[in-house]
Order: sequence, then C-alpha cells, then structure tokens
Amino acid sequence: MKRIIALISTIAIGSALLVSNCGKPNKANTVQEDHIVPVNVATVTSGSVENKINFLGDIKAYREVNVYSTIPEKITSLNVDINDIVQKGDVLATVNDVKIRQGVLQAEAGLASAKAQYENVLTEWNR
Repeated sequence: MKRIIALISTIAIGSALLVSNCGKPNKANTVQEDHIVPVNVATVTSGSVENKINFLGDIKAYREVNVYSTIPEKITSLNVDINDIVQKGDVLATVNDVKIRQGVLQAEAGLASAKAQYENVLTEWNR
C-alpha cells in the first residue's frame, strides 16, 4: 500500500510540474534584443605598424626671460622669430638710431669745443 501511495504522489508531483511549465515560453529559444552591443567593423588591410602616439597640448618653457630695451626708440628690423634659439651676443633687433647718432655728434662737437678751449687756456697760461 505504501508503494501505491508513493507511486501516485510521484505521478501527481510530476504532472503538476509538467502542467505549470507548459504555458511559459522556453528561455533558451528567446532572443533578448535589449543586450545587443554595437561594434565597429573594419576591412583588414596589410601595411606597416608604427610605434607612435600623438598628443595634443601646450608646451611651456622651463624658463622664460623678458627682454626690454634701454632706449625708447622704434624697432626698424627684427632679426629673430618666436621660438628661435638665440645665443649671448646675438643681435635680436635694430632700432631707429637717428636721434642717438645726433646725440653722439653733439657730444663729439662739445668735446672738440672743450679741447679747443683747453688749448686756448693752456696757451694763455704759458705766456
């Protein structure tokens, strides 16, 4: 009798499981479209491989020096450009030197006049 009850209960449980899963779709056969990942596709070509990386950015100098003129004159020629390498003694720019030359000529004329006056005073002293 116990065998018959065990057999009937096994058949009842199996039937209940079979009936409960009949209305549900099979998960293995369904495709979930919301998990599709887009990919880029490229055609394979032959070529050389370069070991190079490109970057964008600003390059700043380790040291910067501001250069100022001691005379307030207009620049007539600029001999260097931005980012040029210069050495000590290089001429960077030429300024309008007309007023400076006039000043030098006036100073030389004053010196010649002072020398002439000195010579006159010296000759007067020796008399």
